[in-house]
Amino acid sequence: MSHVSGRSGRSASSSATFKLPPLSPAFLTEEDAAYWVHTRIPLNPDKEYGSVILLRPDGKLLATSPIAGQATGFDFGTIVQTDVLGGMLHPLGYRCVASVHSHPPIHAEFRNGNRRQDETLLRLFMSFYSGGDFIGDVSARDFFRSAYLSGPDGSLLKYVSSGSPEERDYFLWQQSGGPSGHPAGAYDVMAVINKLATVGELKVIVSNADWGYSVGRVPADWKAGASFSKGVVTELPLMTRVCVNAERAVLAALKSRGAQTTGLILKKLTGEEYVATHARPAGLAAWDPERIFPVDAQGQLQLPKGYLLEGFYFASRPDPAQFPPGQPWLYENFFTPREIAWAIEANARSQHLAQAGRALSLYMRAQDHAMLKYRFSGDSIEAALSVTQSDGTVSDNGVQARLLAGTLDTRAFVSMLVLAGTLEVVRGSALWAHLGPVGLQWQPFANFPWPRLSRAFLAADDAVRHAHELVGIRRDQQHAGYVFQRSDKRFVVTEPLPGDIDTLSQGRLYPLDNHARPVFPDDHTMHARYVAHVALSQLDPVHIRYLRWTRAEALLDVQMLNVDELRQTLLDGIALYCSGAGDSLIRFQPYTTIVARELARRLGTGKHPGELVSAMRNGTERPQAFVREQAQAGVLFNLIDHALWGYRGQIGADWSLPVASVAEPGESEPPLPTLPKPSLPDLSLQPYPPTQVPAPGATTMPWKRPARIFLWCGVFLGGRGSTESIQY
Repeated sequence: MSHVSGRSGRSASSSATFKLPPLSPAFLTEEDAAYWVHTRIPLNPDKEYGSVILLRPDGKLLATSPIAGQATGFDFGTIVQTDVLGGMLHPLGYRCVASVHSHPPIHAEFRNGNRRQDETLLRLFMSFYSGGDFIGDVSARDFFRSAYLSGPDGSLLKYVSSGSPEERDYFLWQQSGGPSGHPAGAYDVMAVINKLATVGELKVIVSNADWGYSVGRVPADWKAGASFSKGVVTELPLMTRVCVNAERAVLAALKSRGAQTTGLILKKLTGEEYVATHARPAGLAAWDPERIFPVDAQGQLQLPKGYLLEGFYFASRPDPAQFPPGQPWLYENFFTPREIAWAIEANARSQHLAQAGRALSLYMRAQDHAMLKYRFSGDSIEAALSVTQSDGTVSDNGVQARLLAGTLDTRAFVSMLVLAGTLEVVRGSALWAHLGPVGLQWQPFANFPWPRLSRAFLAADDAVRHAHELVGIRRDQQHAGYVFQRSDKRFVVTEPLPGDIDTLSQGRLYPLDNHARPVFPDDHTMHARYVAHVALSQLDPVHIRYLRWTRAEALLDVQMLNVDELRQTLLDGIALYCSGAGDSLIRFQPYTTIVARELARRLGTGKHPGELVSAMRNGTERPQAFVREQAQAGVLFNLIDHALWGYRGQIGADWSLPVASVAEPGESEPPLPTLPKPSLPDLSLQPYPPTQVPAPGATTMPWKRPARIFLWCGVFLGGRGSTESIQY
């Protein structure tokens, strides 16, 4: 675990062939750039990784993408150019300000050599600067002002060389091999940590249990596992890259490794530059700048120079136990009443940190990946959504209770926020389809072609008959739809649309929620489903002959529930109507009996069909027998008098075709009759008479040219009109 910082062992690199590794986005601080490197080092690597942090002329910091080094060392000469003496050179247009390297997780090797070592001290040793690291960092203090170490247990440390005499003595002791008995020496893990905390500036940037979950400067007398922050914020929080808008800053914070859900957004006072604090656990503390940013000696909050508070953000994680009975698909992709109540309180506490004349905003990333923005107004409607109790807790003034009780629906809660402040969609989704302001006329899934609904009926059977009549003779493709029962107990059906039982079971006629469940119209409960089959003429005659079906059996095949429909209906337990022809309509309501479960088992699945499906495919199970199977597994009901099904009513388990037209499996159908050869009379035609063309002079014209043509012209003479006859 050593690295070469001051001079590289590599020969001078040619500027013509040298190329920096890919660079990171721009950051405001060294720590932010180092954290970017820290989160991009592979998990459980078998080598050390290294990176260099660069300063741009505009003051922004960038980092090179981490690259692999040796198993226990890293040479920074592999990243930056070197001169003939091995000294490192600053890249053109940048200045190197810090180095970052990592230690691989080789705990087992060290544990084998130090079996009596405490586990905490062993992890601290693995995650701390080695003697070689320290020598390299001090040697390169004029080139790299800081040295960061990414530990294998998640910690990120920072060391800044002081150049003090004490540091020089310790440096010389390390350089001489660490002889025993030297007053400047350190001979165990804690002694080394305390030594670096004394001779230089040692900070914890990303902490863990071994460091007492503390961040900031490590005291010289620190003990392993002890907390040293004492609840006082002394360092700027880690922040995202500089982004061109607030929503990108939010996404950068939420997508970082180990991110929680909540944080703050800052905006540059003189431009469109935004950063966000890295996401913390949800709660008011994550939205309180005074708990996140340090204060100066005068008690003033220290935000990054030139930046002011823009607002708050969070990733919504609503509790399913709090979902209301109506419109849960909207509730889980919107602000909850508690989140709004907390945000209104946070806005009241932090308004003084915003730019003058600019209201703070709340950004929410929903579970469907949309991002909504609420801009606070401070009016009375907004204030009524947040109530601070005498014990300091914040409540939603009973809004959540009303949602759970059903006295307030989620759409109405959306309208409340529209009236309270300014609601806007900044990143869309299927639910939040249109970017921009949300008004009172907002519609969910605005870009989805919702099926039209029929008029209301007193009975579900009547509603399906209406759909059946709409299909009529349109049997070139299958159609499907839903039967809904409204809150007033009336029934409606969707218009017949192209589809089959898979279309219905997968909910493709309606938009889907986060859990791939269809979103039906408000106050409509699915009562049943219906399918309409193709006409008999659409069947493959070769397949029918292969199965040795009679015409009646082929007709029955298109009018009964097929294998897929029966399998899905038994699985879902939802009634299915089947419109098999213009004059055929049946209903199947499955039982929950052993017979029904056994039939479902014999049908198998789509990927693994059962033995009954195989029998249907090879013709050993006839359509009539399949209908009887259905009649035993549920209520099979004929809704229209039909020559095939019989009179209207329930179809029994002993049902049979009305005519004896079922061929036995071994019986072949009679051959097609041979038509007699036509006997036609032998017609002898007379020769076609030759065409006679008359001589030109003998042609008699049917009309005669008149001898004279008279034209009547009006001539004006002396102002009076007179008519003259002109002969040609």
